[in-house]
Amino acid sequence: MADQAGSPAQPLGRTADTGLSFRRRSPEGSGGGAVRRRLIELFGPVFTMFAAAVFAGAATFGQTDMDPSSTSGEQHNFLQTGCYAIILVVVAPLLVHRRAALGPIIAQSKLLWLFVALAYASILWAVDPANALRRLILFSTPILTALYMVDRFDYTTAIKIKGWIYLLMIVASAALAVLWPAVGVMHADPNLPIDLVEGNHLEGDWSGIVDHKNSLGFITLASTQIYAWRWTVEKNHRWFLSLALLLGVFVTYKTHSATAGLLVAMTLTTCVIALLALAAPRAGALIVFFVAVFAIGAAFLAILLPDEMAALVGKDATLTGRVPIWRVLIEHSIPLRPVLGYGFNSFFIDRNPEYLRLVEIVDWKAPHAHNGYINLAAELGIPGAIIGTLILLRIITGSLGIMRRENVDWPLYLLVFGLTFFVLNLVEASLLRQGDQWTFALAFAYLALAKHAVETRTAPPAESRRPRPGFFPAHWDPKLRIPRGQVVAAASIVSPKY
Repeated sequence: MADQAGSPAQPLGRTADTGLSFRRRSPEGSGGGAVRRRLIELFGPVFTMFAAAVFAGAATFGQTDMDPSSTSGEQHNFLQTGCYAIILVVVAPLLVHRRAALGPIIAQSKLLWLFVALAYASILWAVDPANALRRLILFSTPILTALYMVDRFDYTTAIKIKGWIYLLMIVASAALAVLWPAVGVMHADPNLPIDLVEGNHLEGDWSGIVDHKNSLGFITLASTQIYAWRWTVEKNHRWFLSLALLLGVFVTYKTHSATAGLLVAMTLTTCVIALLALAAPRAGALIVFFVAVFAIGAAFLAILLPDEMAALVGKDATLTGRVPIWRVLIEHSIPLRPVLGYGFNSFFIDRNPEYLRLVEIVDWKAPHAHNGYINLAAELGIPGAIIGTLILLRIITGSLGIMRRENVDWPLYLLVFGLTFFVLNLVEASLLRQGDQWTFALAFAYLALAKHAVETRTAPPAESRRPRPGFFPAHWDPKLRIPRGQVVAAASIVSPKY
């Protein structure tokens, strides 16, 4: 059975008799049994692609008037809630069935489960416990799905599955924006108050099959991370990978999302640096040095010349209303509850008096803190912010460590994701805030590192024996002394001792 616990997953490949498959078909059996096995084999990839599409916002199709982070706590997208319920009902028995293989992975990923436990405990002191519980269930769904995905597939296949669904969503969004702009393109509503973060520039921005231009921009960012990684490490079909990258960049431009655009550029730059470091290993340290100097210089310029640097990315010195929010939260709201916070997803709601005070000061209803680290500190206290930040830093440092020790490609994707996600949370609250594609990607990256640590610990020790050179005879023993001047190839023929 394809989902049997502990069964090794085979990479995506083409076999002689079955074509494209995720596992080799057993030569035994035919007819209905073979069809049944084939359907079981395809269930995992199809279910995972469906879940990834839902987490990316596919269930919000055409509902641009709904805010998934509504401050009232009363808006409900019943289609999206139903899709999450289906995913949870399906993934729960799958995890129970694979519990033997999942136990070591869960034990190795203690920080993630500590964060989840803290989030559920916050229901006890949350301003709105019912709202916190409902959103925690949605938040847990992508984490559990990522746990199944990590155990079900090898690392490369899992990343490619996510890339395929994101690319399909981008193609569908572009087609919808061109063929049905009334749904696929955002339109400004003069009856609604101006969103200070987005301003008056929503008219004409592509939103595609999701609810907002930023949601589509984040899908193109996730797709760019995967296909830029594939272009860097794969040599075949680069024409297709190039087309996928170009389409993602074009749709990012049509969304007019400044944050997504900057992070797409950062993703491509990181992959170029990695490609140069792989091509010239001795120059790798020099490349990293120059990048660090550039980053530090940009940070100093942002501090010394905030207006000019913000204008480069189409913002003002307050980052279009973000800085006042950060100031109120850091100086007043967080110090009132520094240890426990206000509860998971329970600060930015109308039932919270502190949030109403924030709205009165900044003069707009911010749906979140627009900073992932500050947002966690407000909702789960400083301990929650520390745990969430450590999870993200573990992804960055863990992927770097594997790249230094082993000759494998998949950690580069984790590194690119970790770096861009770290920067994203400086201006957006995407760090372990809701059950979306970012929580899915973060959980997958962290659990993949945990699985690798388990595999490394349980793997047999590497042989200390030197590898046999390719031109030596098959029975050559490196411990035997070869007489000086004797040709090995001739010796293998003349003397069977060699």
